[in-house]
Amino acid sequence: MRLLCVAILAFVVASGTGCAYVEEKFQDDTRNPKFEVGYRAGETYRLRVDGRIASVVSNPCLPDKATERLELWSPQIATRNAAFPDYGRFVATVPAGSTVRVAGLEHNYTLAIPPVPGDSQLLRAYGTVESGADRWARVRIPVDQTAKWSFVPGTHVMAFPPDRCFLELVAPSTRNASP
Repeated sequence: MRLLCVAILAFVVASGTGCAYVEEKFQDDTRNPKFEVGYRAGETYRLRVDGRIASVVSNPCLPDKATERLELWSPQIATRNAAFPDYGRFVATVPAGSTVRVAGLEHNYTLAIPPVPGDSQLLRAYGTVESGADRWARVRIPVDQTAKWSFVPGTHVMAFPPDRCFLELVAPSTRNASP
C-alpha cells in the first residue's frame, strides 16, 4: 500500500511539473566476465576521426539525484544528438589519434512513473580519454548502435559491439576474462 501511495504521489508531482518521474541508476559489471561481450577492461583504442566529449545529466527532473556524466561522441552520435540540443553540453573536441583506455563496464536501469515505453537497459563501457596534455576520466565510450545487438546472457541488458568505424583497437586487454 505504501508503494502505491508513493507511486501516485510521484505521478501527481510529475504531471504537475511537466516531467515524468524517471530515475536512472547504474550497475558496475566490470568484474563479471559474462558482461565482456563487446568492450573489455584494459583494452586501448585510438580515435580514427575527431570526436567530442559531452557532459550529460542523468535524472534532470530530480535535482537531489541528478548526476553529470561525460560521454565520448563520434561524429554520427553528435549528428544524431543535434536534434536534441538540451541533451549534452559540449566540453571539448578530441582529435583523431587520441586514445581511450577501457576501465570498466556498467549498465543502466530505470524506474519511470508513468512507465516509459521502450526503455532499455544498455551495457556501456567507460574509461579514460587522453589527447596530448588533456585527460578525461570515467567517460562513457560509444558503441555501434547500428550493428546487430544481443542480450548479455541470462539478463535483459542489451549489448552492442564497439564502434569500429570510430575506434581502432590498438591494445587488447591483458586481464584474464575469468575471475
